[in-house]
Amino acid sequence: MAEVFESIYTDRIIIVIAMMINIYAAWIGFLLGCVAGAIQPVLSQRGLAWWLCLVASTNDSTWSHCVFCIGFLNMGFGLTSLMLGIKSGLTMPSSLLIVGAVTMPVVCYMSAWKSCFRHIFFIPALSVTAATVLFIWRMLSI
Repeated sequence: MAEVFESIYTDRIIIVIAMMINIYAAWIGFLLGCVAGAIQPVLSQRGLAWWLCLVASTNDSTWSHCVFCIGFLNMGFGLTSLMLGIKSGLTMPSSLLIVGAVTMPVVCYMSAWKSCFRHIFFIPALSVTAATVLFIWRMLSI
């Protein structure tokens, strides 16, 4: 009997740790969005050519909004998994959300720097979309 409770407890701890990765990713994304939102206007007012190119080619806050949105997706994924007690089928959506959170700001900045990089926006967009679809599918199969 004690082994059963220990196994359940151990499984629960592993799930909590796994989902905390996405919750940490969400809060890191929120922080980076705040910092970037504060730094971008300051740097562009100093007249740095690259930052002026960024401001001229995109909306200053566009990528920050994407980072916040992906942060909320990571937060929702982590908390929903914990609340529903989902124990399996989470590795791929979790990984895809992290890929989206990392690649979205990188692709945004690269696209502002050189317009040819806009052709790789499918990487963060598709990864977040696939993660969302996989997670919804997993929730429906409970």
